[in-house]
Amino acid sequence: MRIQAFDPDDGNNARILYRLSYRENSDKFPFDIEPESGWIKTNRELDREEQSRYDFDVIAADSGDVPLSATASVVITVSDSNDNDPKFDPKLYETQVSELDPPGTPVETVKATDPDENSRLTYEIAEGNVRSRFSITTQNTVGVITIAQPLDFKSERKYVLTVRVTDSGGRTDLATVYVDVMDANTHAPQFQNTPYSVKIFEDVPIGTTVLNVLAQDQDSGQNAQIIYTFVNEGGDDETDSDNSAFMIDSVTGAITTTQLLDREKVPGYILTVTARDRGIPPLSDTTDVEIVLNDVNDVQPTFEREFYHAKIDEDVPVGTSILQVAASVSDEHFHMT
Repeated sequence: MRIQAFDPDDGNNARILYRLSYRENSDKFPFDIEPESGWIKTNRELDREEQSRYDFDVIAADSGDVPLSATASVVITVSDSNDNDPKFDPKLYETQVSELDPPGTPVETVKATDPDENSRLTYEIAEGNVRSRFSITTQNTVGVITIAQPLDFKSERKYVLTVRVTDSGGRTDLATVYVDVMDANTHAPQFQNTPYSVKIFEDVPIGTTVLNVLAQDQDSGQNAQIIYTFVNEGGDDETDSDNSAFMIDSVTGAITTTQLLDREKVPGYILTVTARDRGIPPLSDTTDVEIVLNDVNDVQPTFEREFYHAKIDEDVPVGTSILQVAASVSDEHFHMT
């Protein structure tokens, strides 16, 4: 701008010179004034983001022997131009979602700043949005990423989203959002090779492994970690006394004997086994295990009477039946002679 003053005197008394009066550091003050014309000009580039307003005075003094002067106040406002890129802070985001989270669930909020005035930021997902599973909306000055389509841990377990922010002048910046899809406990364990049935000899030693049960879970992580137990094992309401003769390894599913067996007392066992995963809440499967005891010759035969007595005539012919003795044995498939 040009500052003008008037002096009705003549000669040097009317010769006006202009100078600036300001309190700021002269090395940084971006304006000068031409002493004779009064034109105020910039002496360096301006930055509205550094300072948007300047208040100073212009002094107009004549050239008389005793100079007289006048002062005018000047206000210069620096208008904004789109000379700054928007910037994400941070530029890297990491978050987790469950595959059961419904559409509309917030995933992450990204934020960029732009020192320009009225920059009007808008956000979009530029890359990585496989099958359009996510969407982003601009809310005030932030971008809110939400689930747009149902997720499936089996199909995609990780997304790397590239988010672009654009200001009103077309300037942009990029941020990366890592989204890990967490497996939900959607599958129950399932026993394999059922039904279970095994035959063992009744004289197996304590600690003998009878068989291994096996269940599989299509989930992952702790949702697929299986714990094997007998039904009612360790509870106050335990009623299945058959369990006492066996134990099951909670991790491997190996069933082993804990005491000596006796087919003559208990010819077989039906054990009920549960496979439960570690999900929250846990899911489970149950199966029966039949254990049949094969007999071994471990019982002596016993006569029905301890003493037998008979009388015969001395002249009985050869082959005459005198008396009959009887003995019994509880072992199976064994014959007495």
